Amino acid sequence: MEKKFRKKYTYIISCILICCIGVSIIIFFSGSPININKESISKEEFKLFVDNQKAYIESTYRSKIQSNLDYNKFWSYEIEGTTPKKELIKRASELAIRAKVIQLWAQEEGIIEDISYDKFYKEWESKRSNLNSNSIWEYYTYKQDEMKRKIKEILKKEVTEEDKLQDYYNENLDNYKKTDTIKGILTIWEDGRAISSSEVEISHDTTRLMSEANEELANHLLELSEGETAIWGDNEEQKYQLLCTLRKDGGYMKFDEVVQAVKAQYVDELFEKQIIERTSKLKIKYNNILLNQINILDKN
Repeated sequence: MEKKFRKKYTYIISCILICCIGVSIIIFFSGSPININKESISKEEFKLFVDNQKAYIESTYRSKIQSNLDYNKFWSYEIEGTTPKKELIKRASELAIRAKVIQLWAQEEGIIEDISYDKFYKEWESKRSNLNSNSIWEYYTYKQDEMKRKIKEILKKEVTEEDKLQDYYNENLDNYKKTDTIKGILTIWEDGRAISSSEVEISHDTTRLMSEANEELANHLLELSEGETAIWGDNEEQKYQLLCTLRKDGGYMKFDEVVQAVKAQYVDELFEKQIIERTSKLKIKYNNILLNQINILDKN
Protein backbone atom coordinates (compact mmCIF):
# COMPACT_ATOMS: atom_id res chain seq x y z
CA MET A 1 0.00 0.00 0.00
CA GLU A 2 2.78 2.39 0.96
CA LYS A 3 4.75 1.55 -2.21
CA LYS A 4 1.68 2.23 -4.38
CA PHE A 5 1.15 5.59 -2.65
CA ARG A 6 4.80 6.55 -3.20
CA LYS A 7 4.62 5.60 -6.88
CA LYS A 8 1.40 7.57 -7.33
CA TYR A 9 2.84 10.59 -5.49
CA THR A 10 6.06 10.48 -7.56
CA TYR A 11 4.01 10.19 -10.76
CA ILE A 12 1.89 13.24 -9.85
CA ILE A 13 4.97 15.34 -9.00
CA SER A 14 6.66 14.28 -12.26
CA CYS A 15 3.58 15.26 -14.27
CA ILE A 16 3.46 18.67 -12.61
CA LEU A 17 7.15 19.30 -13.35
CA ILE A 18 6.80 18.19 -16.97
CA CYS A 19 3.80 20.47 -17.43
CA CYS A 20 5.66 23.44 -15.92
CA ILE A 21 8.66 22.88 -18.16
CA GLY A 22 6.40 22.45 -21.18
CA VAL A 23 4.54 25.69 -20.47
CA SER A 24 7.86 27.52 -19.98
CA ILE A 25 9.16 26.30 -23.34
CA ILE A 26 5.93 27.29 -25.11
CA ILE A 27 6.02 30.75 -23.55
CA PHE A 28 9.70 31.25 -24.41
CA PHE A 29 9.38 30.28 -28.07
CA SER A 30 6.06 32.05 -28.60
CA GLY A 31 7.57 35.52 -28.45
CA SER A 32 5.88 36.44 -25.17
CA PRO A 33 7.06 39.57 -23.37
CA ILE A 34 9.99 39.41 -20.97
CA ASN A 35 8.75 40.63 -17.60
CA ILE A 36 10.18 43.74 -15.97
CA ASN A 37 8.28 43.76 -12.71
CA LYS A 38 4.73 44.47 -13.91
CA GLU A 39 5.86 45.94 -17.22
CA SER A 40 7.50 44.27 -20.19
CA ILE A 41 9.76 44.52 -23.21
CA SER A 42 8.71 42.23 -26.04
CA LYS A 43 11.16 40.36 -28.23
CA GLU A 44 10.06 42.51 -31.17
CA GLU A 45 10.79 45.76 -29.33
CA PHE A 46 14.14 44.50 -28.08
CA LYS A 47 15.02 43.37 -31.61
CA LEU A 48 14.73 46.99 -32.78
CA PHE A 49 17.67 47.91 -30.54
CA VAL A 50 19.66 44.83 -31.53
CA ASP A 51 19.26 45.61 -35.24
CA ASN A 52 20.09 49.28 -34.71
CA GLN A 53 23.32 48.54 -32.80
CA LYS A 54 24.44 45.53 -34.82
CA ALA A 55 26.49 47.43 -37.44
CA TYR A 56 28.29 49.50 -34.77
CA ILE A 57 29.25 46.44 -32.70
CA GLU A 58 30.30 44.47 -35.79
CA SER A 59 32.51 47.32 -37.02
CA THR A 60 34.08 47.77 -33.57
CA TYR A 61 34.88 44.09 -33.05
CA ARG A 62 35.89 43.31 -36.65
CA SER A 63 38.71 45.84 -36.23
CA LYS A 64 39.74 44.26 -32.92
CA ILE A 65 39.63 40.66 -34.13
CA GLN A 66 41.40 41.47 -37.43
CA SER A 67 40.33 38.18 -38.98
CA ASN A 68 37.91 37.45 -41.78
CA LEU A 69 35.63 35.17 -39.74
CA ASP A 70 32.30 34.09 -41.19
CA TYR A 71 29.14 35.64 -39.76
CA ASN A 72 28.26 33.03 -37.11
CA LYS A 73 31.83 32.43 -35.93
CA PHE A 74 32.39 36.18 -35.63
CA TRP A 75 29.52 36.77 -33.18
CA SER A 76 30.62 33.93 -30.88
CA TYR A 77 34.37 34.74 -31.08
CA GLU A 78 35.94 35.14 -27.61
CA ILE A 79 37.90 38.38 -27.22
CA GLU A 80 38.83 40.41 -24.13
CA GLY A 81 36.69 38.14 -21.96
CA THR A 82 33.54 38.64 -24.01
CA THR A 83 32.04 38.05 -27.47
CA PRO A 84 30.55 40.48 -30.00
CA LYS A 85 27.15 38.87 -29.37
CA LYS A 86 27.34 39.49 -25.62
CA GLU A 87 28.41 43.09 -26.17
CA LEU A 88 25.60 43.62 -28.68
CA ILE A 89 23.04 42.25 -26.22
CA LYS A 90 24.49 44.35 -23.41
CA ARG A 91 24.38 47.57 -25.41
CA ALA A 92 20.91 46.87 -26.79
CA SER A 93 19.69 45.98 -23.28
CA GLU A 94 20.90 49.27 -21.81
CA LEU A 95 19.20 51.28 -24.55
CA ALA A 96 15.98 49.23 -24.39
CA ILE A 97 15.79 49.66 -20.61
CA ARG A 98 16.30 53.42 -20.94
CA ALA A 99 13.53 53.59 -23.54
CA LYS A 100 11.16 51.63 -21.32
CA VAL A 101 11.92 53.88 -18.33
CA ILE A 102 11.05 56.94 -20.44
CA GLN A 103 7.82 55.27 -21.60
CA LEU A 104 6.82 54.43 -18.01
CA TRP A 105 7.60 57.99 -16.91
CA ALA A 106 5.55 59.41 -19.80
CA GLN A 107 2.68 57.12 -18.86
CA GLU A 108 2.91 58.30 -15.25
CA GLU A 109 2.68 61.93 -16.40
CA GLY A 110 -0.33 61.20 -18.61
CA ILE A 111 1.61 61.88 -21.82
CA ILE A 112 0.85 58.43 -23.20
CA GLU A 113 -1.73 55.88 -22.10
CA ASP A 114 -0.56 52.58 -23.56
CA ILE A 115 3.16 51.74 -23.73
CA SER A 116 2.79 48.26 -25.17
CA TYR A 117 4.77 47.49 -28.30
CA ASP A 118 1.68 46.02 -30.00
CA LYS A 119 -0.11 49.37 -29.64
CA PHE A 120 2.93 51.22 -30.98
CA TYR A 121 3.29 48.84 -33.94
CA LYS A 122 -0.37 49.23 -34.93
CA GLU A 123 -0.01 53.00 -34.74
CA TRP A 124 3.05 52.90 -37.00
CA GLU A 125 1.26 50.57 -39.45
CA SER A 126 -1.68 52.96 -39.71
CA LYS A 127 0.55 56.01 -40.30
CA ARG A 128 3.46 54.60 -42.30
CA SER A 129 2.01 55.53 -45.72
CA ASN A 130 1.98 59.21 -44.67
CA LEU A 131 5.44 59.24 -43.06
CA ASN A 132 8.58 60.59 -44.74
CA SER A 133 10.37 57.37 -43.84
CA ASN A 134 9.11 53.80 -43.84
CA SER A 135 11.57 52.92 -41.06
CA ILE A 136 9.95 51.63 -37.89
CA TRP A 137 13.13 52.54 -35.96
CA GLU A 138 12.91 56.18 -37.05
CA TYR A 139 9.29 56.33 -35.94
CA TYR A 140 10.18 54.64 -32.64
CA THR A 141 12.93 57.18 -31.89
CA TYR A 142 10.65 60.03 -32.96
CA LYS A 143 8.05 58.89 -30.42
CA GLN A 144 10.75 58.54 -27.74
CA ASP A 145 12.06 62.05 -28.43
CA GLU A 146 8.52 63.40 -28.24
CA MET A 147 8.04 61.81 -24.81
CA LYS A 148 11.40 63.17 -23.60
CA ARG A 149 10.54 66.67 -24.80
CA LYS A 150 7.17 66.67 -23.02
CA ILE A 151 8.67 65.29 -19.80
CA LYS A 152 11.31 68.03 -19.85
CA GLU A 153 8.61 70.65 -20.37
CA ILE A 154 6.93 69.38 -17.19
CA LEU A 155 10.24 69.47 -15.31
CA LYS A 156 10.92 73.00 -16.57
CA LYS A 157 7.59 74.21 -15.16
CA GLU A 158 8.48 72.71 -11.81
CA VAL A 159 11.81 74.60 -11.66
CA THR A 160 10.61 77.91 -10.23
CA GLU A 161 13.30 78.74 -7.66
CA GLU A 162 15.77 81.17 -9.22
CA ASP A 163 18.24 80.57 -6.38
CA LYS A 164 18.70 76.98 -7.58
CA LEU A 165 19.40 78.17 -11.10
CA GLN A 166 21.83 80.78 -9.81
CA ASP A 167 23.66 78.11 -7.81
CA TYR A 168 23.75 75.84 -10.85
CA TYR A 169 25.15 78.71 -12.95
CA ASN A 170 27.89 79.38 -10.36
CA GLU A 171 28.79 75.68 -10.15
CA ASN A 172 29.05 75.35 -13.93
CA LEU A 173 30.59 78.67 -14.93
CA ASP A 174 32.77 77.06 -17.60
CA ASN A 175 29.61 76.28 -19.59
CA TYR A 176 28.97 80.01 -19.90
CA LYS A 177 32.46 81.22 -20.70
CA LYS A 178 32.85 83.71 -23.53
CA THR A 179 35.28 83.05 -26.35
CA ASP A 180 38.62 84.76 -25.77
CA THR A 181 39.55 87.71 -27.93
CA ILE A 182 42.38 86.41 -30.11
CA LYS A 183 44.47 88.29 -32.67
CA GLY A 184 46.98 86.91 -35.11
CA ILE A 185 48.92 87.38 -38.32
CA LEU A 186 48.13 85.03 -41.20
CA THR A 187 50.87 84.57 -43.81
CA ILE A 188 50.35 82.65 -47.04
CA TRP A 189 53.41 81.00 -48.57
CA GLU A 190 53.85 79.77 -52.13
CA ASP A 191 56.94 77.91 -53.35
CA GLY A 192 58.86 78.94 -50.23
CA ARG A 193 58.09 82.68 -50.30
CA ALA A 194 55.46 84.81 -48.55
CA ILE A 195 52.90 86.18 -51.00
CA SER A 196 50.54 87.86 -48.48
CA SER A 197 50.21 88.74 -44.84
CA SER A 198 47.13 89.98 -42.96
CA GLU A 199 45.82 90.51 -39.45
CA VAL A 200 43.00 88.27 -38.22
CA GLU A 201 40.87 88.51 -35.10
CA ILE A 202 38.21 86.41 -33.42
CA SER A 203 36.06 87.16 -30.36
CA HIS A 204 32.89 85.96 -28.67
CA ASP A 205 30.74 88.03 -31.03
CA THR A 206 32.50 86.95 -34.24
CA THR A 207 33.23 83.24 -33.63
CA ARG A 208 30.23 81.98 -35.57
CA LEU A 209 30.76 84.29 -38.55
CA MET A 210 34.46 83.45 -38.80
CA SER A 211 33.80 79.71 -38.48
CA GLU A 212 31.29 79.88 -41.33
CA ALA A 213 33.70 81.91 -43.50
CA ASN A 214 36.85 79.86 -42.79
CA GLU A 215 36.40 77.01 -40.32
CA GLU A 216 40.00 75.81 -40.54
CA LEU A 217 41.44 79.26 -39.78
CA ALA A 218 38.99 79.79 -36.89
CA ASN A 219 39.86 76.41 -35.34
CA HIS A 220 43.61 77.07 -35.49
CA LEU A 221 43.18 80.55 -34.02
CA LEU A 222 41.06 79.26 -31.13
CA GLU A 223 43.69 76.63 -30.24
CA LEU A 224 46.71 78.96 -30.12
CA SER A 225 48.20 80.63 -27.08
CA GLU A 226 49.88 84.01 -27.38
CA GLY A 227 53.21 83.63 -29.21
CA GLU A 228 52.39 80.21 -30.69
CA THR A 229 52.36 79.43 -34.41
CA ALA A 230 50.33 77.00 -36.50
CA ILE A 231 51.31 75.87 -40.02
CA TRP A 232 49.07 73.91 -42.39
CA GLY A 233 48.44 73.40 -46.09
CA ASP A 234 47.05 70.98 -48.64
CA ASN A 235 50.25 70.61 -50.63
CA GLU A 236 53.91 71.61 -50.72
CA GLU A 237 53.28 74.55 -53.04
CA GLN A 238 51.03 76.54 -50.70
CA LYS A 239 51.27 76.81 -46.91
CA TYR A 240 49.49 78.88 -44.28
CA GLN A 241 51.28 80.25 -41.23
CA LEU A 242 49.34 81.74 -38.32
CA LEU A 243 51.09 83.58 -35.48
CA CYS A 244 48.99 84.40 -32.39
CA THR A 245 49.90 87.94 -31.28
CA LEU A 246 47.29 88.43 -28.53
CA ARG A 247 44.95 86.30 -26.42
CA LYS A 248 42.67 88.09 -23.95
CA ASP A 249 40.35 86.22 -21.58
CA GLY A 250 36.75 86.61 -22.72
CA GLY A 251 35.24 86.35 -19.23
CA TYR A 252 31.79 84.89 -18.53
CA MET A 253 28.29 85.63 -19.73
CA LYS A 254 26.10 87.18 -17.05
CA PHE A 255 23.44 85.04 -15.42
CA ASP A 256 20.62 87.27 -16.71
CA GLU A 257 21.89 86.84 -20.29
CA VAL A 258 21.82 83.04 -20.18
CA VAL A 259 19.08 82.23 -17.67
CA GLN A 260 17.05 80.24 -20.22
CA ALA A 261 20.11 78.24 -21.28
CA VAL A 262 20.93 77.61 -17.60
CA LYS A 263 17.38 76.40 -17.01
CA ALA A 264 17.49 74.07 -20.02
CA GLN A 265 20.81 72.55 -18.93
CA TYR A 266 19.59 72.23 -15.35
CA VAL A 267 16.48 70.38 -16.56
CA ASP A 268 18.61 68.10 -18.76
CA GLU A 269 20.62 67.17 -15.68
CA LEU A 270 17.49 66.59 -13.58
CA PHE A 271 16.11 64.39 -16.36
CA GLU A 272 19.25 62.21 -16.50
CA LYS A 273 19.33 61.88 -12.70
CA GLN A 274 15.71 60.75 -12.73
CA ILE A 275 16.44 58.21 -15.48
CA ILE A 276 19.25 56.69 -13.38
CA GLU A 277 17.07 56.63 -10.25
CA ARG A 278 14.05 55.15 -12.02
CA THR A 279 16.21 52.53 -13.76
CA SER A 280 17.74 51.38 -10.46
CA LYS A 281 14.28 51.02 -8.92
CA LEU A 282 13.12 48.67 -11.68
CA LYS A 283 15.77 46.08 -10.74
CA ILE A 284 15.66 44.60 -14.22
CA LYS A 285 17.17 41.13 -14.38
CA TYR A 286 16.54 39.77 -17.84
CA ASN A 287 19.88 39.91 -19.66
CA ASN A 288 20.52 36.17 -19.31
CA ILE A 289 17.17 35.41 -20.89
CA LEU A 290 17.87 37.78 -23.76
CA LEU A 291 21.26 36.19 -24.38
CA ASN A 292 19.44 33.01 -25.32
CA GLN A 293 16.80 34.55 -27.57
CA ILE A 294 16.38 32.56 -30.77
CA ASN A 295 17.32 34.15 -34.10
CA ILE A 296 18.36 37.37 -32.33
CA LEU A 297 21.32 37.73 -34.70
CA ASP A 298 19.59 36.91 -37.95
CA LYS A 299 20.86 38.98 -40.84
CA ASN A 300 18.52 41.82 -41.76
